[in-house]
Amino acid sequence: MPVANDAYVPEFQAAPSPDGSRIALMARGLSYNQWWRNGHSHIDETELWVKPVAGQAGYRKLLADDAKHAWPLWTPDGQTLFFMSDKSGTENLWRMPAAGGPAQQVTQFTDGRLLYPQIAANGSAIVFERDMAIWRIDPATGRSEEHTSELQS
Repeated sequence: MPVANDAYVPEFQAAPSPDGSRIALMARGLSYNQWWRNGHSHIDETELWVKPVAGQAGYRKLLADDAKHAWPLWTPDGQTLFFMSDKSGTENLWRMPAAGGPAQQVTQFTDGRLLYPQIAANGSAIVFERDMAIWRIDPATGRSEEHTSELQS
């Protein structure tokens, strides 16, 4: 389903809200095409926007392009957005109110990458790739840990 039709602004990593009324998306920058790039680059700096799906309501910018932001995730109640950002100098998980407001850093990594975060349907956990391993964070406490149990064959 096309949501936007701007030929000059790349929009990517769209995430529909739990009730389907809004969509969160990243815009500008090239991080969608260079997600593999380790470290900060000005060409990867992106913005986070929210757009209602129905009607003619416009976009609302939640984050400026002052850092590489990626992979927006909605909490089940649609009130909070989680996302990856390198605003702290290293890729970490952040959260902010979906209505707008200050973003808060959730993880406190000082090196490495944080890739492909996914949130559980009930919001009880977020998993992501870091240092070639799977990590889990409890959004309620902010506690994160590497998943260490071996896969069963």
